[in-house]
Amino acid sequence: MGNSVSRSVLSRIRAVLRLVAAGLVLFLFVTPSRAVTCEEARNLSAADLNHYAARLEVTPAYLAALLNTAFCEVPAATGERASAPTRKRVPAKSRVTG
Repeated sequence: MGNSVSRSVLSRIRAVLRLVAAGLVLFLFVTPSRAVTCEEARNLSAADLNHYAARLEVTPAYLAALLNTAFCEVPAATGERASAPTRKRVPAKSRVTG
């Protein structure tokens, strides 16, 4: 009798662990990761560009152009690419409240 109870408990534990593992995998695939914005791509310092360009074995100018194409250009209606507008935030002190 004690042996069948322990088998029953172990099978339930295995089932729960499988559900937890499946839920964890699903959670990792569903949660959004941090996306790179056009502003972040444009604001890379020269040292950062040089570092990443050296790691990728390309020139810094090529990497800057590639980042601009990948993150700052949006498809236009006619099939041509248009550059994303530069958005600057208004400083908090100059905002008009009312």
